[in-house]
Amino acid sequence: FAIDAQAHRDSSLALRLLWRAAQRCWWANVSAAARAGVLAAADELLVPADDPRRIGIAAYAGPVPYGDEIYGRIAAHASAAVEDPMAAWVLGNTANVVGAFDFSLRWLTAASAVFREQGRLGNLARVLYGRACAQIETGDWTGALQSTEESIQFGEETRQTVWVAASTHPVHEEIIAD
Repeated sequence: FAIDAQAHRDSSLALRLLWRAAQRCWWANVSAAARAGVLAAADELLVPADDPRRIGIAAYAGPVPYGDEIYGRIAAHASAAVEDPMAAWVLGNTANVVGAFDFSLRWLTAASAVFREQGRLGNLARVLYGRACAQIETGDWTGALQSTEESIQFGEETRQTVWVAASTHPVHEEIIAD
């Protein structure tokens, strides 16, 4: 479907479709062929290789074989401020996927500030969950507790039970219990 969308010059739709397919690669145990198909389709897009969404697709579909390359691609964004909160969110999640938690915290904190300012609570619940994951990995237990609690709160307020469930995962429960 993404290739069809691209053929009709709808790169935005193609990216959204591939983003979802790549997330499925990350969250499910899909075959190597399925991962390769997502990566090949992403290579066909008429979108620059340094676009955060393309980098994210590559990270979610192939974090192990392409982790070093992806790290280099996200590091190239580190020196410039990312003005678009959605791009910062994508880069932050991408950084989490390849273990670049220092980059992740920077971008997810920036995205959460903008989403909070704009009252975009649904997006804020998602970003705070990702930030909590990075904070756990960097040993910022107090920050992780705050991000987790807020993710649960905003997830409940916006009826996004996936973020409530994710934020009450046993790993996060350990933080809340301590």
